Amino acid sequence: MTYNHLKLILLSILIFLPAAIFSQGTEISVTTVSEEAREAFIKGRQKKENIQLEAAEMLFNRAIELDPQFALAYSYRAYPGDHEKAIELIDKVSEGERLTIRYFKANDYYELKEANDYLGQLLEKYPSSKHVHLWAGLFYENILHDYQLALDHFHIASKLDDKYAAPHNEIGYRHMRLGNFEKAEEAFKKYIELAPECPNAYDSYANFLMKLKRYGESIQQYSEVYNLNPDKIVTIARIGQNYAFRGEFDEARSYYDKYYREADNTGQKVLALGLSAASYLVEGKLDEALKKIEECIDLGESTASNVEIITSTANLAFIQIELGNKEEGLKKYQEVASLLKKLDLPEATANRYIFSSYGWLARAYAANGEFRKAEDNLNRVKRIVDRTNNPLYKNEYQLYRGSVDLERGKYENAVESLQLCDLDNPFNIYILARAYSLSGNADSAFDLIELLDSWEDFGLDYSVARIKAQELSED
Repeated sequence: MTYNHLKLILLSILIFLPAAIFSQGTEISVTTVSEEAREAFIKGRQKKENIQLEAAEMLFNRAIELDPQFALAYSYRAYPGDHEKAIELIDKVSEGERLTIRYFKANDYYELKEANDYLGQLLEKYPSSKHVHLWAGLFYENILHDYQLALDHFHIASKLDDKYAAPHNEIGYRHMRLGNFEKAEEAFKKYIELAPECPNAYDSYANFLMKLKRYGESIQQYSEVYNLNPDKIVTIARIGQNYAFRGEFDEARSYYDKYYREADNTGQKVLALGLSAASYLVEGKLDEALKKIEECIDLGESTASNVEIITSTANLAFIQIELGNKEEGLKKYQEVASLLKKLDLPEATANRYIFSSYGWLARAYAANGEFRKAEDNLNRVKRIVDRTNNPLYKNEYQLYRGSVDLERGKYENAVESLQLCDLDNPFNIYILARAYSLSGNADSAFDLIELLDSWEDFGLDYSVARIKAQELSED
């Protein structure tokens, strides 16, 4: 089923929505021999849709314990091997469950053409399933970056069940993206109304308030998140981000330090160190920032966390390229490429990093004026894009292609490519702003810099983008 065909299906649903709402027999059934397992699964599904992932996992575990042949529970839980287990059981379930299981597997394994096809069949056969419309909205947003189509599906999901909380969260974020802040706030408040015990409802509203620079209100909402779920310690870091946005960097780092102390895994500790590094960068303290990233690498090595070693080394290279020593940054990206040959990683993870490392090297060589080597690495990226036809890779390739063209002085070409990259990333926004500025389009550059001024996530990408954007404005 083609993408345009899916849009026609959506249009027909929108036109005949009242009929769709009251149609019978088009919600997907749940096949299990245990009523108790069914209840656990349904509660788990609700938790997962509201980003209460640990609680959802426990409920899916309970459902599978009660019914080891519960195919849909495996599909939702999605442990390694769970999708394969669900496929083994697929002949024992309904048509809707079969399509759901195949869709989830294809989506999680980035088999995006197949995922798109299964989603199309689900929409056609189950037009009044609120869950299907939620999945569709998330797919069109995250994979195809069609935000209006995503918003349409979230609205349908909310109308199919006026007590269904999850789509209001997504509606809020889509309106926030589109700059419709009044509608966004209305959606987030509705989410809280429908899910008053859900920490994510307050978390989303707090995130929105931070974007609008209502930092005191945001801190209050994050405090409510922490009261509801003290185990969600990332909330401590988010409070710190509010203080960082206010320029109260010492206070921000006191929260990041607390987050580090309470963190129970390497990934969380690395995040805490990275946030501290970001705050030092904005303060103009490059050496302190680099030391924090070095701590991330040391932590990864001491815990044998190979992903953290690679990511942190790449972050060190990124900071050096943009704010420090370009030659040193290139050496660090070369070190990443060497690490990928030595460190043990799952195959899919290794392939993802290998793809990115070629792009990172292309940007680094271009920054150092070595354009032949930059183009060689870009060609490696392009071959992977052509072989996999992965939309996420295509998107990332545009960033690398545009960045190299920018360094070569091909400003119009750079703009053309960078317009197609992921503009949810603050640094990518800065790169496009720079391309606009150098191509003579000062108005578009200014609009993007203004967009950065209302960013809602204080991290390394943002801190570097903020510094570089300020330099661009001064030029």
